[in-house]
Amino acid sequence: MWRSLNNFVKSLVTTASKQLLNTDQLLIKSQVTMQAVQSSLKVAQNNMKQLHDKCDDVFTANFIPNIKVEQ
Repeated sequence: MWRSLNNFVKSLVTTASKQLLNTDQLLIKSQVTMQAVQSSLKVAQNNMKQLHDKCDDVFTANFIPNIKVEQ
């Protein structure tokens, strides 16, 4: 009887341990993915700022010089 109870408890603990290990591995993969996404978003944010600054330069630049016509 003790042997059966011992085997039952071992099987429960082993199953739970495997599930926890699997969950831990999935969480680590998720963390790595989230870090990659964060890096990509930082690069995109930097690129958008540069684009915004360049657009500001283009839209505020005076391309046509002031022309004075004398009569």
